[in-house]
Amino acid sequence: IDNNNQNGQKSQHHKCNNQNGKVYILKIFYKFYKEMLQDRPEVSKVFDDIKQSTKRNYITLDQMVEFLNQYQRDPRLNEILFPHHNKEGTKKLIQAYEHDNSKHKLGQISLEGFTNYLMSPDNLPTNILNLPIYQSMDQPLSHYFINSSHNTYLTGDQFSGKSSVEMYRQCLLSGCRCIELDCWDGEDNEPQITHGFTLCSSIQFKDVIVAINETAFITSPYPVILSFENHCTPRQQQKMANYCIEIFGDKLLKEPLDDPKVQLKPGCMLPSPEMLKYKILVKEQEKEGGHAGPAGQGGRKKRGGRDRSSVWNRNIS
Repeated sequence: IDNNNQNGQKSQHHKCNNQNGKVYILKIFYKFYKEMLQDRPEVSKVFDDIKQSTKRNYITLDQMVEFLNQYQRDPRLNEILFPHHNKEGTKKLIQAYEHDNSKHKLGQISLEGFTNYLMSPDNLPTNILNLPIYQSMDQPLSHYFINSSHNTYLTGDQFSGKSSVEMYRQCLLSGCRCIELDCWDGEDNEPQITHGFTLCSSIQFKDVIVAINETAFITSPYPVILSFENHCTPRQQQKMANYCIEIFGDKLLKEPLDDPKVQLKPGCMLPSPEMLKYKILVKEQEKEGGHAGPAGQGGRKKRGGRDRSSVWNRNIS
């Protein structure tokens, strides 16, 4: 929907449902979306640093040009093939991503427009020509750099940040292939994900698995690796395993591949991304006396005097 199209707004208003006597019009929904779902504190901080003023709610054209050249442009690039940003080109970016038309002629960009630009194809960290698969995907998995996320669940800092299921969706939709799940015992025998021994909030393990299942292969068909930092007792580990099996279904890699040359054993090559298309792999820290993970052999590790034998180290029924 074009948010600047008044006719489009009016036509959509008539299609909205009337619930409990309240009509939820597009403007109200857009305000909610902007304030609640697009709130990125780290982006706001960068925005404030650039504009250098508490009186303005926008970045000027000159400030935007300086930001693009100083922070967003790789200085190693050839200046002829990849020239520096100028005012004319920056104005086009502002017009493309700033929804407030009144700011276009003034060469100003708001926080919303700035966020739109940062998340756009014009701000990709790699050459857009390299986005399609142009290299062999038949090499062992360990031969590739893998787009990975650390503390995926956190929206803020690692001491008191908020945990969010939505972060898993965002990471997977942006192309991330390895995400982290810090698993701890939760109430009512429900495992949870949080940053242990901090003030960070927690989220339900099951909710995260549902989110991963929904978005794992929308952006890419290549395997998703779940990096488990597992602090749960065997009882809640069993529940974790059951959730993975029930929700992921055939996507979860539970059995060795048919090719004897590519097994998770010493001396064997790892499978290739091509062989693991549309598969979800669980990677867990190796335990003392054994190997963790679906293909591991029953090791045990004790923490705080309690036996924390992992259900991932043995067959799951």
